[in-house]
Order: sequence, then structure tokens, then C-alpha cells
Amino acid sequence: MAAMAWRDLLLWTALVNYLLLLTWFVLALLTRATLGPWCARLFGVTQAQYNQINFGGIVLYKLAIVFFLLSPAIVLSVKG
Repeated sequence: MAAMAWRDLLLWTALVNYLLLLTWFVLALLTRATLGPWCARLFGVTQAQYNQINFGGIVLYKLAIVFFLLSPAIVLSVKG
């Protein structure tokens, strides 16, 4: 597969992953009041811990997208 085809694949995959990330972020904001107490009873975490875990996961997911999809796509664009 040519370098530009790989780059296109990485960019489309990054786009899909960013849409999933945006969905997760919106759902985390909208369901914070309803899922927080439920998770507190089920898992024994506080509302603050629930928010910290949720938004920490969002940050890690975004970093993974940047490092594993966008960085190689940029390198292939510059190199190709």
C-alpha cells in the first residue's frame, strides 16, 4: 500500500475516533447527575472520583489518537 493510502486510512480512522471521543464527552456531561449516584452505589466511588475517572479516560483516549493516528499521518504527509 502506498504511503498516501496509509495516510488517508489513518486520517479517516482518527476522524471516526474523534467522533467517538466527542460522543463520550457529551454523554459524560449529560449523564453526570444520573450515572454518578448509580456508580457510587454500585462501585463505591464518589461523584468526584467518577468524574475524575471519566474525564481521565477521555484525556488518555485523546492522547492515544494523537500519538497513534495523527502523528504517523503527519509523518507520512511530510515524507510522502
